[in-house]
Amino acid sequence: METVRIKRIKFGSYFKLVMLMSLGMGMLFGLFLFIMSLFGGNVYANLGSIVLTGVTAGVVNLFLA
Repeated sequence: METVRIKRIKFGSYFKLVMLMSLGMGMLFGLFLFIMSLFGGNVYANLGSIVLTGVTAGVVNLFLA
């Protein structure tokens, strides 16, 4: 098995990598909260002065996370 060593990486490439990882983690967390809300878990979404709970909060968290 060969190993690849990266000596330099451009800032733009690093930024894209971090953004894709953050997007993936956010979607995974949002999906987890949505599934948890479907099974009756305590899920909340705070949008300023608006507080949502239940399945509605699960759907909102899916997009906000």
